[in-house]
Amino acid sequence: MPKKNPDKREAKRLEKLEVAKQSLRWRAAEMVKDGLSLRKAGGILGMSHQFVKNWVDRLLEKKHVGKKAVYELRKGARDLVATQRPGPEPGRDHVCDKVLAQVVGVKERYPFLGAEKIKVISGAEASAPTIRKALAKAGHGPVTIKKGKAYKTFCARCPNEMWQIDYVSLDGDNLLSVIDDHSRKILSVNLRETATTDDVLDIITEAVETHGAPKRILSDHGVQWYASRGGDTRFDIFCEEHGIEHIMGQIRKPTTTGKVERWHGTIRREADLPPGEDIEVKKNALSGFIDFYNTQRPHYALGLRTPDEIYYKA
Repeated sequence: MPKKNPDKREAKRLEKLEVAKQSLRWRAAEMVKDGLSLRKAGGILGMSHQFVKNWVDRLLEKKHVGKKAVYELRKGARDLVATQRPGPEPGRDHVCDKVLAQVVGVKERYPFLGAEKIKVISGAEASAPTIRKALAKAGHGPVTIKKGKAYKTFCARCPNEMWQIDYVSLDGDNLLSVIDDHSRKILSVNLRETATTDDVLDIITEAVETHGAPKRILSDHGVQWYASRGGDTRFDIFCEEHGIEHIMGQIRKPTTTGKVERWHGTIRREADLPPGEDIEVKKNALSGFIDFYNTQRPHYALGLRTPDEIYYKA
């Protein structure tokens, strides 16, 4: 014997309940229409006089014939007796329409951002699902990023406790990324054609002069800061002179410098750097994106706050 569908049983139960509710509402209105008072009609039905009044106001229209009040059914009263769907009418969403102008401009400027981050940047007073609905209405689909394997993460306790550094190649040019481990603030905007130890020392010196020296610098085993034959490199000597501890992650373990690697992925997905060989044009575009990243772009790992909020708050 086939099993009964519990969803169908529940639907039938709700349908019967709705019929009973509508019948009770209709009887309340009919009693008052026939001359009973609100309280008397409520007493007969076992309902409060407020219940009767609510449905009289909804279903009946009050008219005066001489000094006597007479009730007549409103036009379309049979449709009004049904339980109303909460929220706006189908096809109309006033909140969605209201936030549309606020969020679409942000989405068009930063197409890589999802609803939660657009909410923060735009200041729209609406939930992320409502913003997502507004964007869909304007023809913008959801942002999908393939999630990688989840790793156990660590975080420095305060700004400048540790920096992470690494190189990334951008269309043939080299960016030495210097990122604060605690706040994820990008501390260097240098883009160069070369990636030598001299370049590293120039960039790190400028970062230290601007932001102060960190307690530690975390790097991989790149040739600019690691001596494969042992001994100290010029980078190690620089760190010792400035009271900085240089630590390195395990070989072939890019997740050790995970924050800077994540930043490199963000550049490739979001920065939209102009193609071509003019490094100055790329520098200007990169500088603008880094400023946006530090000051406006919310981060999930920071509780949807910006790196600058975290870095300077501490």
